[in-house]
Amino acid sequence: MKQMKLAGLVLVAGLVISLLVGQSMARLTGTDPGTDVWCMGIDGAEACVVSDGGLIPTTTNDAALGSASFYWSAIYVYDITAADDVSVGGDLAVTGSAEIVTSLIGPFPSIQTLGTGSTGDAGGVSNIIVADACGGIKRIQTYNLASDLMVADTNNTFTAPTSAYEGCIMDIMNIGSNNIKLPANTLFATAADSDLLLTSSDTVRVGSNGESWYQLGTVVVSQ
Repeated sequence: MKQMKLAGLVLVAGLVISLLVGQSMARLTGTDPGTDVWCMGIDGAEACVVSDGGLIPTTTNDAALGSASFYWSAIYVYDITAADDVSVGGDLAVTGSAEIVTSLIGPFPSIQTLGTGSTGDAGGVSNIIVADACGGIKRIQTYNLASDLMVADTNNTFTAPTSAYEGCIMDIMNIGSNNIKLPANTLFATAADSDLLLTSSDTVRVGSNGESWYQLGTVVVSQ
């Protein structure tokens, strides 16, 4: 309510200034105090305070609140309904529950090729599966090798878990023609505490609690 009163005062101040400088960029519609509408701005691109205290534009999807150069410091509201994209430049904190109603979740990064050459590099950094597809599909493949490839050393099958990866869930998909082994270790717990084998087009879901990585489902074997 205070915010709506403030919006009304801003528009009234704009009306007074407009009248003082001889501009007709503000107007009052109607004569009934209960239904009057204060509007300010050029015709077709006005902002108005309606009778119930709401601040609305006169043209849908035409006026901006702030600009790319001038930001409001804070906005306090109860509910936000967005009809299009929402971009967050900093951190997003959700204190309640969040429901995602969409068929596409998470990023779809480039394919990661494991191994550094024709013989691979079991235990090398290039064989650590990078956790850059949280909430999405992580596509991996190997160089053309004659045998299975151990993708990481005994400590890091995936990016070393930290609090930044808490809640990260990825579907690991082998899109190559060679088999790939995901070794079980102190930072990757599998269902049977044994290495996972992904043949071509196989998929398995993994997740992290910020301290370790876990197998969250059975290996989906491609037919």
